Amino acid sequence: DGLKSIVGDERVLTQEALIRESSKDYIGYRRFERFYGTENAPLGSCVVKVKDTQQASDVLKFLNENKIDTTPRTGGSSVTRSIEPVDGGVMLDGSDMNEILEVNETDMFVTCLSGTPLETLENYLQERGYTTGHFPQSLPMAQMGGLIATRSIGQWSTLYGGIEDLVVGL
Repeated sequence: DGLKSIVGDERVLTQEALIRESSKDYIGYRRFERFYGTENAPLGSCVVKVKDTQQASDVLKFLNENKIDTTPRTGGSSVTRSIEPVDGGVMLDGSDMNEILEVNETDMFVTCLSGTPLETLENYLQERGYTTGHFPQSLPMAQMGGLIATRSIGQWSTLYGGIEDLVVGL
């Protein structure tokens, strides 16, 4: 009820199928389990889909004050098991926060939200003669929040570095 009062009823998802899908790595480690129907990933209690940074901040404050485990999620393309929650925790889904806010050509940085797809950002920058310099295999599915949460690396990481080398601030 506390979460619903922050984000609204429609943004607190409690359907078991949605929780199950959000509580595990999407393409990697759990693929074998999904194929053979032997899934045993920990399950969160709900998925909270925040729409903006204020909601994300308010939800995190609520969860922290109530000592509720929280796992961030965006595109769900992780292969690292880093998105699996503690049983009963909350999956905080930032995938609806999908916007490129600024391309600062003078200082050479981009400001975007956590749900911005990397491929969308890369295409947007390439149209302007720039690149993110980050090309993981998950490029078509990955979103910015997940790249940062999982310390993503890519094929050009020996040139540009991992995502932690490319992020100026959060």
